[in-house]
Amino acid sequence: MSFETISLLLNWMEMGALLAILFRLSSTFELIANTQRELRRTIHREHRGAETEHCQRF
Repeated sequence: MSFETISLLLNWMEMGALLAILFRLSSTFELIANTQRELRRTIHREHRGAETEHCQRF
């Protein structure tokens, strides 16, 4: 194989590796966003529950 062919092959392998890393990162960020969303919902629900409980006492 010539140098150009090997260089081109390595470039394609590097691009594939970078795309795999980006795909993995996107999955990680999606997981973080879903976790944040669930935490916000839970906090909001608990806050509303505490307000309702407080209002029912009076």
